[in-house]
Amino acid sequence: MLAEKKQIRIELRLDANLPELSLDAGKIQQVLNNFLSNACKFSHPGTTVVVRLEQDGADAVISVRDQGQGIPAAELERLFKPFQKTSVRSTAGEQSTGLGLAIVRKIVAG
Repeated sequence: MLAEKKQIRIELRLDANLPELSLDAGKIQQVLNNFLSNACKFSHPGTTVVVRLEQDGADAVISVRDQGQGIPAAELERLFKPFQKTSVRSTAGEQSTGLGLAIVRKIVAG
């Protein structure tokens, strides 16, 4: 809904050669929802967010790339820690708890 409200286009790019994956759909959905929510919060209206799924050796890699302001290098270490926020502000005043990426890390690290 946030992407639609801000007229942000979400583009999905899938590697055509991916094998069938066995994963927890609920957890992957939560990871993608958190990544996409962040991407939309920090992107300007009318931009594009690209979600890519590709194979890297024996691994499947999901990436989300937005056209937001970026994060200062000195603040990158705070990204995946609970309740941590950076100096970058959302583009339309959206609120953040600082938990989304910490949840992503916990799920992915398993």
